[in-house]
Amino acid sequence: MGRIFGAVLAGYVVMVVGVIGLMSVAWMGLGADRAFLPDSWDITTSWILISLIAGIIAAVAGGYVCIAIGKDPVAIMWLLALVLVLGLGIAIMQVFGPEVQVRVRPANLSMGDAMSGGQQPLWLAFVNPILGVIGVLMGARMRGGDRP
Repeated sequence: MGRIFGAVLAGYVVMVVGVIGLMSVAWMGLGADRAFLPDSWDITTSWILISLIAGIIAAVAGGYVCIAIGKDPVAIMWLLALVLVLGLGIAIMQVFGPEVQVRVRPANLSMGDAMSGGQQPLWLAFVNPILGVIGVLMGARMRGGDRP
């Protein structure tokens, strides 16, 4: 059981670090003016596409690491459950959370401010966990893990 827990934890950490790393590189390349719509906190189509790609890459890496360490399809099942539950929880919080206050986006914006202030479309919040599940399964299959 310890190996499975460690595998799930390692897979999830790889996913989180992967998304943060890839999105940091994207932020350095795009900057605020191409990540957000003009005078808005709404993200651009380019940023949406990059975030989807980064999420899938990170999920594939997480699934690969999870099965490599866990060596048991049960580890992948737990990682899938974690990705789905946390992802849907975040999406549901976006639906039922407080209403977003409309405010002007400052010209000089740090990545931290962008992460906390950026507004993604609601549909994206629900697509992310689904793509996370698909990516984890792809990563496990690439490593040769049995189908969970």
